[in-house]
Amino acid sequence: MAISRMLKIQLLAHNSIKEELKRYLREYGVVEVTDVSGIDKDAAEVEGGAEGVLKKKEELENSISFLEGFKEKPSFFEKLSRGPLRVSYEDIAKLESEISVSGVWAECTEADKRIRELKEELSKSKDMVDSLTGWRELDVPLEALTTGKYELQLWTLPEKQISTGLDDLEERYELSHFEACLKEGGEVYLAVILPLAGQDEPAELLKELGGVRNIFEEAEGTPLQVIEFERSRWEELEKKIAEAEKEAGKLAGILDRLYILSDYYGEKIGLTEIENRFYHTESTVLIEGWVRALDVNNLKNSLYSGFEDIELAFREPLDDEEPPIHLDNNALAGPSEFVTTLYGRPVYSEVDPTPLLAPFFVLFFAMCLSDAGYGLTLAAFSAVILLKFKPTGGFGQLMKLLFS
Repeated sequence: MAISRMLKIQLLAHNSIKEELKRYLREYGVVEVTDVSGIDKDAAEVEGGAEGVLKKKEELENSISFLEGFKEKPSFFEKLSRGPLRVSYEDIAKLESEISVSGVWAECTEADKRIRELKEELSKSKDMVDSLTGWRELDVPLEALTTGKYELQLWTLPEKQISTGLDDLEERYELSHFEACLKEGGEVYLAVILPLAGQDEPAELLKELGGVRNIFEEAEGTPLQVIEFERSRWEELEKKIAEAEKEAGKLAGILDRLYILSDYYGEKIGLTEIENRFYHTESTVLIEGWVRALDVNNLKNSLYSGFEDIELAFREPLDDEEPPIHLDNNALAGPSEFVTTLYGRPVYSEVDPTPLLAPFFVLFFAMCLSDAGYGLTLAAFSAVILLKFKPTGGFGQLMKLLFS
């Protein structure tokens, strides 16, 4: 029970099996490929690239992100019980021929634009109604607020600022008229008639009192007429939004296929990233990485039986190298690796604290819980999760830890 002993692996192979070798190493999952030591990275770069794949991957992720908002949300247990989608490369080739990634993204973009425009139009209409509510008693068309010599301005001011000041404003500006149309919610909705030639000074005074001028440039008709017209549009706009979202929901039916393609392109990008770590000559490829000493024999047997024209070499880490960390613990201490990882894994030259941590964590957790009923409930819950859903990774370790 300690940190796994790691060995540096060097694999020399003929270029003809490079693609198969990349896929094998990725699927086998026991080798962490690194840049080849002592080799100029520019010399190891793979020409050509994955720009097209990267673009498709990005479009797929954007499409998935949009469509997931219209997919029926699975329950927590449905998420746990749902297994991985398994397909063959023939299935993927068929999906690529049936689905245009760019076409799906174009549809998603158009649907998103349509829904946003409708929601913005509805929001703008409601804001207009809210703004005009205070002027609903004003029987003047909003497009006719200006004459040859005078202008009718609509202001909103805090009531405490203007409650005693209207008479003073009338006396100070004899050619102007100030009329409070409504007092509501601590605000005064003020209609102000000002001469065009001398409106700046009273307008500045109203601003100093905390006033805000309301301008309705696109509205036509009296405030009440505009309010009634805008409200009459809401039901139709909401219906159009629902229809647009329904169409997006239909498109969300291909999400599983998009997930598959996204993973496939992610794998292709991953394989390209792996290849960028290789060193190439005209006929050979050199791969370097890390492997657990425990996996060396199985790896050698599988590689030599599966591929011709390859050579393997292994060595211990050098002093200036930092091997990846893998913790090896038995079934009792293994679940506590979850706690060790939370606080940070040890470096390669240190000791794995998990075996020492495990009994004390269980003991102190039991002391904190302090009730057998709670403990049995947690154990039963985690046992059901482990038996029914068989979780893996950190969540699986956590369930095993709670069960223990």
